[in-house]
Amino acid sequence: FNPYVAWWIVVLISGISFVGYMLHLILSSRSSILLTSAVGGLISSTAVTGSMAQLSKRSTLAPRLLLCGCILSTTVSIFSTLVITTTIN
Repeated sequence: FNPYVAWWIVVLISGISFVGYMLHLILSSRSSILLTSAVGGLISSTAVTGSMAQLSKRSTLAPRLLLCGCILSTTVSIFSTLVITTTIN
């Protein structure tokens, strides 16, 4: 166990999450569902999926649009994880 490497993992994950959170704050009020889903995927694709499920119950938006948002956030989350693991490795 190398504490130096562990610290860099924490810094990298926190940095990516912080950037995603800041983009979400800036873009969420002026952007579409898909852009918000892509940015939300950097923060938490699970939270985006939950939000889309709640939105589908009380909104008149097309269910396919919300499904695309869920898929997009999961895809962004996968690429974020890929960047983290590539950087660490």
